[in-house]
Amino acid sequence: MYGRILSVFSAIIIAGCVSNHRVDSWPSPNGKATSLKAEYRPLEGEDPRPAVILLHGCGSWYGDRLGVWGEWFRERGYHALAVDSFESRGYTDGICRDLGRVPYFNRVSDAYGAL
Repeated sequence: MYGRILSVFSAIIIAGCVSNHRVDSWPSPNGKATSLKAEYRPLEGEDPRPAVILLHGCGSWYGDRLGVWGEWFRERGYHALAVDSFESRGYTDGICRDLGRVPYFNRVSDAYGAL
């Protein structure tokens, strides 16, 4: 199953074209609409380009690390979308002490929904 998900992500990342728009919310594969904080760093121009979806670790967003990584990928020819899986669920300081608060499936759903 993880192999299939990875294949889908890889195919979309390699061949994907991302339009320049603001991300407000998207439906997750489990049928719930979740409004997620996301930061999009598009490339200039209209040509189709590959894209990456960036997810944070258990500590959530702190500082501008996702912004730095987003800019790093953008400078190398990728659209970059950084998704925050925790803040919209009420965990602004992360979940490192209790990883079960935001199940792994939700994180995968967030990334999949961002595509």
